[in-house]
Amino acid sequence: MGPDTALLFANASFNWVPDHTALLPRLMRALIPGGWLAVQMPYQHGAPSHALVHEIAHRLDPDAFPDTLARPRVLTPCAYADLLEPLGEVRIWKTEYLQRLGSEEEGHPVRRFTQSADLRPYLDHFTARGQGAEFLAAYDAALQEAYPFDEKGRVWFPFKRLFPDALQSLTLFRPAQAC
Repeated sequence: MGPDTALLFANASFNWVPDHTALLPRLMRALIPGGWLAVQMPYQHGAPSHALVHEIAHRLDPDAFPDTLARPRVLTPCAYADLLEPLGEVRIWKTEYLQRLGSEEEGHPVRRFTQSADLRPYLDHFTARGQGAEFLAAYDAALQEAYPFDEKGRVWFPFKRLFPDALQSLTLFRPAQAC
């Protein structure tokens, strides 16, 4: 990132990065006046696909997972507005789209969707303890209740995305570059 950076774009990556309250203002300040910060993140932490993972993990190993709710890295829309408004013009929106998932040979299709990312640390933990199959069976059963198959053998999976975008103020004070 250089002194003439006009656009910072992140697609489905900041949800893995901690401390948005420090990071996003720092990135905004790195932009030239009139530059854009454009971010898109999954906003699924409250959805059954994600909440059930932690609930089941807590039930199977409450010492390793003491809270029944996971602590999301993604903030609320209002928190992003409060964070970015002092630095420029903010536009925030959410959307939800439906993904049609077909049946899988092994496991519920929503589990197959979450397994490579959000499910991974939990599955690694229970696999190391010899409880991987038990964890997956409990998660699949809970997913079947939350996301039942339709008459054509499909699951319709609602997926939320959050888009906090900000335009760097044209009048924001920018300290002089060090020589």
